[in-house]
Amino acid sequence: MQPRPPQYNSGDAASGYVGRRRPDRAQELEHPADFLYGRSPEPDYDDHYDSHSGDAHLDDHDPDHIYGDGDMYRPSGRRRRSGLIAAFAALIVIVLAVGGFVVIRDVIGRFGGDDPTDYAGSGTTAVSVVIPSGATTTDIAGILADADVVASSSLFLDAAKGNASVSGIQPGTYVLKVQMSAASALALLLDPASRSVFKVVIPEGYRIDQVVAAIADVLKLDPATVAATAGNIAQVGVPAGFEGATSLEGMLFPATYDFGPATSALQALQAMTGKFASVMASTGFVAKAKALGITPYEALKVASMAEAEATNFTDWSKVARIIYNRTDQGEPLGIDSTSVYEARLAGRDPMSIDYDVPTPYNTRRTAGFPPTPIGNPGQETLRAAVEPAAGNWLYYVQTDAAGTLSFTNDFKQFTVWAQACINNGWGNC
Repeated sequence: MQPRPPQYNSGDAASGYVGRRRPDRAQELEHPADFLYGRSPEPDYDDHYDSHSGDAHLDDHDPDHIYGDGDMYRPSGRRRRSGLIAAFAALIVIVLAVGGFVVIRDVIGRFGGDDPTDYAGSGTTAVSVVIPSGATTTDIAGILADADVVASSSLFLDAAKGNASVSGIQPGTYVLKVQMSAASALALLLDPASRSVFKVVIPEGYRIDQVVAAIADVLKLDPATVAATAGNIAQVGVPAGFEGATSLEGMLFPATYDFGPATSALQALQAMTGKFASVMASTGFVAKAKALGITPYEALKVASMAEAEATNFTDWSKVARIIYNRTDQGEPLGIDSTSVYEARLAGRDPMSIDYDVPTPYNTRRTAGFPPTPIGNPGQETLRAAVEPAAGNWLYYVQTDAAGTLSFTNDFKQFTVWAQACINNGWGNC
């Protein structure tokens, strides 16, 4: 916007002067040159101000002109400022015009303009494109246009119109190609083989060291880095209700996880604890544990022990009941799986455990629950821990090769079953 021209008033008719100020103000000063150096309000001049009070012609373009008592005449500061403002305003107009052109050009390039030209064929060089979680079809179209996979967003939206399968495009990293036809790009996005996925499978009962190894192996991460991250509970975060936990053991929920190629150890671990938190919420685990008179963390320990001890899911709730019964009576749990867990984490041979040596995880010698869960139980085992079967059992032992457990509160019956288990080499004796 150009600056408005000076507005002149009618001045003093008696003096015959028309302008912003009356020149007779200068006559009140000791030196007329005070106008020039800021010692008093200064007069303004047009490009050529002609003084009609004398014969002298004041040309503000003449640097050698002497004004008043010998001071060098200088152009008015206000005129110079007005010129700078005008130049600056003109520069802004130019910048805005150029910027507007660039924005309009980019918008036209992204959304196709009036007459977008589609690329032909299946594209040229490969390019990885990340589709974030929650992306709409319009979002995906913009991402593809920005990556030059398609010529414009509008072309992709046209290709996707009426295709119900578009809503099934999963978040993740896709290997596409530069300058594909919109139809070809859509076809690749709908092809599961185009999605770059790293599947990390965590079976039920996996220990934390096994989870760390699986993450490192599949995602090609340094095992030491993954282990260090898993050991930083504060960084990964503990789900609500499990504050005070000393390990992530038990909270790395067993499932199959799809990760992108750039997934970090922290992101992978948080996906697992996040899944665990979701299961806790959906099953009411925390509230049910408190109803049993134990903490959610103690119930998690019970679930992990039941997972390790029983092969058949129908036995998990019975094992949980025996653990609670023995705890209520102040009896050691006598679950050897806890000592095996301790040995394996320490890198020792589980077959050489000395059960006569008391340790925090030796539940033959140490009453109560172990310091941490001894694995990562699945959803049904978690349910069994907070919904234990009804019974007064105190003992169980494996009674066939298939892993079936038998339960009793009679110690003599237990010893008979135990001897048969040992004689037949069934394992959990």
